[in-house]
Amino acid sequence: MRNKSLTWMYCFIALFMLLFMGEPLFALHENYIVAGPVPFNPNRQVLNILYEPGAPAHIDPDQLKVEIFDINGDLVFEGQRSGGTVLPFTWSGRNMGGRMVHPGMYIIKLTVENTGTGAFGRRIIRIVVAR
Repeated sequence: MRNKSLTWMYCFIALFMLLFMGEPLFALHENYIVAGPVPFNPNRQVLNILYEPGAPAHIDPDQLKVEIFDINGDLVFEGQRSGGTVLPFTWSGRNMGGRMVHPGMYIIKLTVENTGTGAFGRRIIRIVVAR
């Protein structure tokens, strides 16, 4: 039993190390991007990932990749946008198979890039899905 719990702990630590590695966020500063509402109820609303109101001037990314993981590190949803305005991005609370996700904590990994300036970055946002 103890070895199993240690294995899960090491997997959890490895997941966070993987998600937090990378260059500092250049195209989207972490203080100016939000996901909400939190807690998020997919039966009543969509999750919006967007610039915080009142954010200072910023470089708009022209490519966005959104990956959503459950607390076990399993990929639940993956979406991409490119060209033009990539934010706001909405998520309906459904997995890649079209089924509603279970309540719990989820991790959103954003990868953004502006191909014109070469600005690139990653951002991690934690959300709670409730019903």
